[in-house]
Amino acid sequence: MRIAGLATGMDINQMVSDLMKAQRLPIDKMMQDRQVIQWQMEDYREINRKLDTFRNNTFDSVIRQANMLAKTVSSTNESRVSATATANAGNMTLRISNVTELATAASYSSTAKISGATKIKSTGSLGSQEFGTGITWSKGIVHRENVRQSATSEIVQLGQKDITNHQDMVVKANGKVYDVVLEDATNTIDTITDDQVLLNAAGGTLTFKSPINQGTTVSTVYTTKNAVQNFEVETARKNFQVQKSGLALDTLEIKAGGTTYSDAENNLVTDRDQLAAGKVFVNLDTGQIEFFEVQSKVSVDYQQRYTATGLSTYNAEGQEVSDKFIFTANQSLNTVFTEISRSSVGVNGFYDESADKINMSRTATGLFNPTAGGSEITFTGQLFESVLKMDGTGDGGAKNATFTLNGLETTRQSNTFTVAGMTVTLKEKTVGAEVITLSASTDTDKVFDTIKKFIDEYNELLDFTNGKLTEERYRDYRPLTDEQKDALSEKEVERWEERARSGLLRNDSVLRNQFDRMRVDMYSAVSGSLDTEFRQLSTIGITTSRDVMERGKLVIDEDKLRAAIESDAEGVFQLFSADGASSEEKGIARRVRETLDGAINSLAERAGGFRGKVQNKQFTLGRNLDSINNRISDFERRLQQVEDRYWRQFNAMDAAVNQANKQAETLFSQLMGNQGQ
Repeated sequence: MRIAGLATGMDINQMVSDLMKAQRLPIDKMMQDRQVIQWQMEDYREINRKLDTFRNNTFDSVIRQANMLAKTVSSTNESRVSATATANAGNMTLRISNVTELATAASYSSTAKISGATKIKSTGSLGSQEFGTGITWSKGIVHRENVRQSATSEIVQLGQKDITNHQDMVVKANGKVYDVVLEDATNTIDTITDDQVLLNAAGGTLTFKSPINQGTTVSTVYTTKNAVQNFEVETARKNFQVQKSGLALDTLEIKAGGTTYSDAENNLVTDRDQLAAGKVFVNLDTGQIEFFEVQSKVSVDYQQRYTATGLSTYNAEGQEVSDKFIFTANQSLNTVFTEISRSSVGVNGFYDESADKINMSRTATGLFNPTAGGSEITFTGQLFESVLKMDGTGDGGAKNATFTLNGLETTRQSNTFTVAGMTVTLKEKTVGAEVITLSASTDTDKVFDTIKKFIDEYNELLDFTNGKLTEERYRDYRPLTDEQKDALSEKEVERWEERARSGLLRNDSVLRNQFDRMRVDMYSAVSGSLDTEFRQLSTIGITTSRDVMERGKLVIDEDKLRAAIESDAEGVFQLFSADGASSEEKGIARRVRETLDGAINSLAERAGGFRGKVQNKQFTLGRNLDSINNRISDFERRLQQVEDRYWRQFNAMDAAVNQANKQAETLFSQLMGNQGQ
């Protein structure tokens, strides 16, 4: 803060401020010029966004075959047979009769109730349930590991070694389930098939017949013998948690404080209410361990309980599709159903509490097993076969749809099928000699709406841009400085800036040239190879408005356009979307898209914001902006020098006046002293 004028009594701060106002006039003008450029950039970019949106919408509307050749299908009995048609379907007719069977999916249920004395809960852990037939658990440590190949190779290295029970192991890659073969003198890479994988159990490696590509994920589930987990904590505590769940009580061994706790020692309890001195509570489902006394050093040797099972179905080609699963004792029946539903076998399942049975069904309808009367779902493993009582006998009620199509007796695995671009859905069986006719024809309404939307978007774009090109320019309204804004109300500033921004793109040559090209694209004839009378927009009822004030906007004769669509939908489509080597051969929409590309590039060259032009140095107005900013910076430095000079001058004047005052006071004192003598 500067303090001056003490000697002169002048308000030097105000004097310097007033002098600097005059000095700042050039910089205020530069800032106003900068603001004009920024507004121009915003206006150009707004138009460019609209151009880009119109360009993208053009591709998704009149150039897309699905919109311009859309079909609608009528059915003489929609409640029994319905249909839709793709753009590739012709204006065709199908006759459906003798629908004697609808396709149904194979479905299998438990052959008897699955609960014991206490009814099971689908949300409870398998290990805690009382099934009618108990689960015979395998024991070990279950590992679920996804290995992503870092390089293309036949060999996949697993995270564990000394793998056990290879027959239970699950290996999947690229949607395929492999049979695991234990490597020995008989089984080598030369003897396995493409459906098998060789396991080196000791080394924990898998070897495939063919290389697994880099980036492929190999999904595995396998077991090792046991796990030992040691805990050593600074602060003694009662509770510990092992990493795995679904523990086997009879193989669990815990050591702490010089004592061994095991099922054989009869000092492990699974009911927390029985926890007492010398006992350890174990939650077999979660792996939680709780001592009666606090411990600081604990060792746990344990195994999990698990069961291996599998499912097999058939695909549309009659080839067997199988999958294998390993479920641990802590998982629930609902988890079993979830795992199955995620599998490639295409099966869903549920437990019905009232019937006390489970049901498993194919997700696809129809017969897939090539063997007549053969099972559509094959169940393997004790869990499915004995505990859940699923035997998979017979076809499970699966049926193919049986009907007559245009006089031809035929079948389908699904009730929904496609014939020559028409997708037919059978809903009910026909009655007697009933014949249901499906007729495909051009969806005139959809095609009309697509074209109308294109024309409306073009008119909106034209209207907006014409508004910018003809907007009045108020040259007396320059952008306001900060000081001027402070002196006005918000409403006054808003009204002022509305006029100051007006007309910045008036008669802009870049915009005018691009939109002139677009009008030519719209009006010029299309000389495509298709034999059609529709070569110009006017032939399908789209013409230029006679109102000159609308500046080239298009109007639609709806009746004429609908008649054109109904008489030659392909010709109308090609009028917009035809492709060719020259501009004359290209459809209207394709030509417009190319012109829009050029317009977007031109505006980006001028105002940036598109096509990677994000730095000021990459486009014209940006470079102008940088130039003004540099000039403003240079002028600011000069203004600071001028202000400093003013202060030095005024300070010098103030110091001189102060010195003169001191001399006068001295002289006055001397004179007064002499008079007193």
